[in-house]
Amino acid sequence: MYIERMVEAGQQLLDALSAKEYAAIQEAANLFSKTVDDAWTAYTRGEIDTKVRGQSLPKTMYHFATIELSAMTSDPQQWQNAARQVRLFLNMVRVVVE
Repeated sequence: MYIERMVEAGQQLLDALSAKEYAAIQEAANLFSKTVDDAWTAYTRGEIDTKVRGQSLPKTMYHFATIELSAMTSDPQQWQNAARQVRLFLNMVRVVVE
């Protein structure tokens, strides 16, 4: 459930970034950060099983989605980089949980 929501929110963000609509990007970025934050909370409670040991990779992913991404999506010059990083994030989700 949490993973599917993250993937869906990530895809919505990618769609908004490709449309290059500032308001839609901000809304999608906020939704994505919220879904990642919810997943992190569930992960720390042991509700999400991962294939990686320790918290290093999940914590790095959480930091990106809740802190770094906000700066990227606020700057139109960074939108292309943000899209690339979100794609990488979604690929890493598949590695971490599958």
